[in-house]
Amino acid sequence: MLKIKQQFTVLLLGIFLFTGAILPTTAFAQDYEDSPFAIIDMDVKNGDEIYPLDIGVKWGRGAGKNGLNWDVVETTSPLGNPSNYNWSSPDTIADFYNQNNINLIWTINPFNSIDQNSVTPTGMLPNDLSAYSIFINALVERYDGDGFDDAPGSPIINCWQIHNEVNVSHFWSDTPENYALLFKTSYDAIKNANPNAKVAMSGMSNPSGIYFGVCNFTSILNELNNIGGTFDIFDIHWYGFMGNYKKHHNVGQEVLTEFMNVDLPNALSNFSNYEVWITESGTHSGTDVDLSSGLAPAQSEIDQASELIKRYVHSLANNIKKIFWGCIKESASYSITFGHNDYFDNTGLVYNGCSVINGNFIYNTNGVGEDLGDGVEKLSYFTYKKMTEKLEGSDWDSITTIIDSIDNKYAYKFINDSTGNPTYVAWWDYFDDISYSEGDSSLITLTGISANQVIVTNAVPTDTSGIYITDYNTAFQIDTLSVTSGSVSFYLKESPVFVEEISNTTIDETGSITPNEFQLNQNYPNPFNPTTTISFQLPRASNVELKIYNLTGQLEETLVNEKKDAGYYSIRWNASQYSSGVYIYRIQVEDPANDGADGFSAVKKCILMK
Repeated sequence: MLKIKQQFTVLLLGIFLFTGAILPTTAFAQDYEDSPFAIIDMDVKNGDEIYPLDIGVKWGRGAGKNGLNWDVVETTSPLGNPSNYNWSSPDTIADFYNQNNINLIWTINPFNSIDQNSVTPTGMLPNDLSAYSIFINALVERYDGDGFDDAPGSPIINCWQIHNEVNVSHFWSDTPENYALLFKTSYDAIKNANPNAKVAMSGMSNPSGIYFGVCNFTSILNELNNIGGTFDIFDIHWYGFMGNYKKHHNVGQEVLTEFMNVDLPNALSNFSNYEVWITESGTHSGTDVDLSSGLAPAQSEIDQASELIKRYVHSLANNIKKIFWGCIKESASYSITFGHNDYFDNTGLVYNGCSVINGNFIYNTNGVGEDLGDGVEKLSYFTYKKMTEKLEGSDWDSITTIIDSIDNKYAYKFINDSTGNPTYVAWWDYFDDISYSEGDSSLITLTGISANQVIVTNAVPTDTSGIYITDYNTAFQIDTLSVTSGSVSFYLKESPVFVEEISNTTIDETGSITPNEFQLNQNYPNPFNPTTTISFQLPRASNVELKIYNLTGQLEETLVNEKKDAGYYSIRWNASQYSSGVYIYRIQVEDPANDGADGFSAVKKCILMK
């Protein structure tokens, strides 16, 4: 196994000040309900929550085996009697999300075997809409967290979806008019139980579903408008291959920008106050991956990881509010069903030890075929984690497109909602450049930068596979570049990059301890070694405390001065235990001779690079 070895440095850069008052621990906290970082098909029973928590997932979608099935909850006749409901299975799923602080959109399957007199789902409008509506009302009431008829622990689910991909006959064999009636019935029952809940329409299997198919969404929307219905979330599913983040590979070859700015607004002209989500997105890794239409193109782990960044950033820049990647850990269900190594079983971020070889399904903990072993993270896993570290907490309504397809290059600007600091994401679609040869690079220039320096971090680790990564903190190439006249230029290769400005602000204290009486020791090591000593000078004996926060406002560590000699103080911060990134530390100084009245709080930002 290849080991990555790099020296790491800490650059103490940029200084912020909050004078007089102590910085509260919630000062940098975010409300993650607006986070776009989401995953579908989490395994809620096998301890796989470690993966979404590690990479910063804030939303999940319960569908398929984790969907909310009427047939599972109500199993006795006559229907419409809440006292007979069995909530054990959905309670387990709701508790999983609640305990792990992950928001959930729950997809409701309206099939009930008693109602339809069928063992297998029929894809039809329920016969007993009254019993169905009673079930929906009880369901939403159970998970609204208001203390009345709540599930154990009062888990809160505020987002619901009515069925899945109804423009595909496999899921919905009824008419568009009947789906519109199903949706309005569900919407009204949900809002009656929880007026604050959001309700999403069925996911559209691909963007062409807006026009094509027996149950196309234009017909559904027209009927929904006719019967006085509305919705909160419109959902599209957007899979594909490398480069399809901007142009769908399926029928019509829809361009995302045009779809979001022309096609969809036209189709939704009778509705307002809605959001657009992509609750299924992804691409695969592997060379022997099959689609129902034939062999998918060979894609490396590097290709998958690069496409992941583009699918999130480009979609967000086109006003899509959430993007759900097609599972964390790979599945094997499609491969078993169809007898080949199916595309949808290869879009995950973590291998599962399963593959189909010569038509035979094989599982091996240590790997089989191109699968490198159960639990082995792909490069895309680490890329997802880096993406959330760099972009979580952004103002999602203020994303600026800086460069759009100029020489196949793209760049977008994000602004952190708490700090106001910008982060740029840039890439080169080298595969669209007819003159490209392996190893080429392309120069990009970003302008309007207010800092003197920027940090450029590759979004994809430097290895060819995640199996070689033994230390996440040293897995990414990081460079510090100088800015000249507000402009910085650098070369792009195959990997997208994050570009962060390094703040130029300076100390501006107030209070009885004046600026020239508080000085950082100019002899501190720069770059810092792993065990960093923060030194500073004060004119008289004081009590000094230092607190380390991450950018979301979570308190990481509290330290106190270790040495106090002739006005010189030092606090040892063991930075080796931290991941690379931006941290905030606050020095709180109190003068015990004056009951702490003569003191101040200085807040500083540092960038840790390993």
